[in-house]
Amino acid sequence: MNPSNPWFLAAFGGVIILYHLDLIISLLNLAQFAKPLPEAMRPLYDPDTLLRTQDYHRQTTQLDLAQATTQLAILLTFWLAGGRMKPGKKGDPNSYKVRRAKVGGYKDYFDEGEAAEIDEYVRKELSPAFGYDAPTRA
Repeated sequence: MNPSNPWFLAAFGGVIILYHLDLIISLLNLAQFAKPLPEAMRPLYDPDTLLRTQDYHRQTTQLDLAQATTQLAILLTFWLAGGRMKPGKKGDPNSYKVRRAKVGGYKDYFDEGEAAEIDEYVRKELSPAFGYDAPTRA
């Protein structure tokens, strides 16, 4: 993305404004949860239930805020990085920082002894609850 493009600037500004609006609303909500219940309302609410409800809302607001911040960081990273993945080394498809989604594909990068060592380590260290059996060698 070209940062001097007016559409980019408009989208970027919109994202930043929406994030800050969400931030302000979340902070105001968190401040509201810290206030004690007015005296006139106390007979209408069970204090324990009210505290649990306020705590629940406080935690979900904090989680929403953390999620929004993470999403903003990811979005900005992709925008500022050009929006597309590029290989680390031009012309080398293996230099992308992702795996090829092939089961056992890591073995393509190790010799037979190293792959056997990795399989043995996983078999020994991984909880039996996962039901992993080291692959048999043909």
